[in-house]
Amino acid sequence: MKSFGSFVGKLAIAVILAASLMRAQVTLVNMVPQARSAETNQDSEPTIDVNPANPLQIAASAFTYDDLTGTRMLGPNAPIYVSLDGGLTWNVVMNVPSFAGAPFPTGDITLHFSETTKGTTNVLYTGILHAPDFNMRVLRSPDYRLPVPMTLLDTRVRNVDQPHTQAATVPSGPDAGKDRVYVGFNNGFGGVHPQTATVDFSLDALIGAPAFNLALIEKRSTGTGGQDGFANVPAIHPDGTVYVVFYGWRSRTGATISDVVVVRDDKWATGPNPFTDLIDAGDGFPGLRVVTKITIPFTIMGQQRTGASNLSIAVDPRNSSRVYIAWADQPAGSINQTLHVRRSTDRGVTWSNDLLTVPNAISPALAINSEGKVGFLYQQLSVPSAPAPRWETRFVRTTDPDATTFDSPGLLLANTSATAPTPTFQPYLGDYDHVVAHDRDFYGIFSASNFPDKANFFPGVIYQRFVDFTTHTLFADAGHQRRVPVSIDPFFFKVAEPAREPALQYAAKFVCGKSEGGVVAPGTYFTAINVHNPLEAPIQFRKKFAVALPGEKAGRVTKFFPAKLGPDEAFEIDCPDILRKAEAKEPFLKGFAVLESDTPLDVVAVYTAAGSTGRVETLDLERVPARKNEQPPPTKPDLIPVPDPEPGIGFCRRRGDKLVVTVKNQGVADAGASVTTVDFGPAGTFSQPTPPIAAGASVDVLVPFPPNCFSPDCNFKITVDSSSQVDESNELNNTANGGCIG
Repeated sequence: MKSFGSFVGKLAIAVILAASLMRAQVTLVNMVPQARSAETNQDSEPTIDVNPANPLQIAASAFTYDDLTGTRMLGPNAPIYVSLDGGLTWNVVMNVPSFAGAPFPTGDITLHFSETTKGTTNVLYTGILHAPDFNMRVLRSPDYRLPVPMTLLDTRVRNVDQPHTQAATVPSGPDAGKDRVYVGFNNGFGGVHPQTATVDFSLDALIGAPAFNLALIEKRSTGTGGQDGFANVPAIHPDGTVYVVFYGWRSRTGATISDVVVVRDDKWATGPNPFTDLIDAGDGFPGLRVVTKITIPFTIMGQQRTGASNLSIAVDPRNSSRVYIAWADQPAGSINQTLHVRRSTDRGVTWSNDLLTVPNAISPALAINSEGKVGFLYQQLSVPSAPAPRWETRFVRTTDPDATTFDSPGLLLANTSATAPTPTFQPYLGDYDHVVAHDRDFYGIFSASNFPDKANFFPGVIYQRFVDFTTHTLFADAGHQRRVPVSIDPFFFKVAEPAREPALQYAAKFVCGKSEGGVVAPGTYFTAINVHNPLEAPIQFRKKFAVALPGEKAGRVTKFFPAKLGPDEAFEIDCPDILRKAEAKEPFLKGFAVLESDTPLDVVAVYTAAGSTGRVETLDLERVPARKNEQPPPTKPDLIPVPDPEPGIGFCRRRGDKLVVTVKNQGVADAGASVTTVDFGPAGTFSQPTPPIAAGASVDVLVPFPPNCFSPDCNFKITVDSSSQVDESNELNNTANGGCIG
């Protein structure tokens, strides 16, 4: 059994590695809006989050002023970046409480959506260092799109730093629907408190005046370090598991010596001693020391300071036991810092060796998508000793089912100067950047020089601000009369993972119910399909049911249903399950149960039949073999909606009072006539006939805007071939989301 699983496992890995070579769709956008083309701010240290209910809606932040020159705040509110079309275009909205005349818009700022929907968006929580007092504040906005100051929920004072904000909504149980917010921060650095790694959290942050609690997560002495590191970064799983990673400083006589510590709470931090569920067997204290006695460098590398943050953590959305961390330290004999990535599969009790190391690098950021693929964003100084070193911003992803092998060096998103422009403050690029996952796709943000040379960026980079790529010049106006000096801008990227089929497929025959004869002998038939996970790790797979009818007729096919099994676990699919999933009304049903998985399964079907006595008269067992789930090469048309080629427009192409939808046939065969549908949400749904499209050609379809769509903006979902008239090579890429700003 184990040898069979080993063979099939190798087959699965080979298929997945081949699938990983398929090119993902990458979008890269300079986020400074066209209306702010004259801006020269140092927009560093960015963060980002995607509305979990609507990936078109994205919020982001950076050290961005309300004015264009980055001197002092003009008004009382600082901006965040807002996208309503999945990141293709961006605007700024002034809704973060600041102070007119403040030297900075905010200090550190991070943000995160909860799963709670208010109107047509979700609640956004933000942690900031408020300017000019630099107190730590937790804020809430029911609609991040509006220039309405966020509501103040909590304030912490006296030498506080780096609020790292996470939020989640309890999915089930007695507290279902409650928003829970966790802000890891440094509470009392510089001698105020000897232990400073802290989490400020609320278990019901959605109410009018939520209570916040402080949890000191450092339980060890910091010795001559006198405090903990500045970054305390949480990660939440929907099952209530909350992890936090921090630097536990141990001494600071000369070099800063630190541990990297992970704490965990298994019940949303609802107990009397939060964040104490992970005990270090070495000393008995809460908080597992992943590494000890590392050196934290406080230097300047490529005009960017080191040592102030450089921590990241991500938990697998499929399994809260699987957690990844990244940190930076200075190896012996080196002059710069190195990034490390490690993983635990047992809730932080034990950790792997380094899965990835990156020398001369900063700002590690981790995310894990819905399929368990890990994405890792970082910025690396190329040839630090060269006269003109450069910052390379890279994004790597895992390529194997166990998510331990990265496609390093991965995607080169930017390759920009590390010597220009000159910093106006520290951090130059930021003490951190950020990446998140929504379903299978990754969304990220980083800061870099905006020098307009397409050779410096991933192909297809989009600038919203006025620019001449030929002369490598930024301009403040559409007429290209006023030049703008180079500065640091935030850049958004999205990596849309290609859809793929699971590597392995199992088809088990089922026969269920009472037969009166005619097709099979009279009697009552039973099927029990036993499924076993032969691996020492949890797995996920899917199953569907295809009904077979007599007379060579095809029956209905159900959708896929998700399934999972823990290490060495098994379950049974029996006739009541099959009849319920197939929504069968017939007393007798035959067909196939189809299981698809990336990892090997043991599948054994047990068939019994009873005659008139009701007792078992026959018993048969069949082991169901795995087969490689190969897809034939495309020989059909493939219709997709495509955005406007001009930067910053996306799918919002307008011709008078109509939306212009471009339908392209990217397949290898001609497509017949079809229907294009646009769903404008509450404003209505409109469909238009679409003519035949030759292979490689496109047509424009005009769809009228409903009169009440703009309130203030008009969001929509485009579906090509909405009536499924065209047999396509890929039926999963027919939709796109867009929005027009009112």
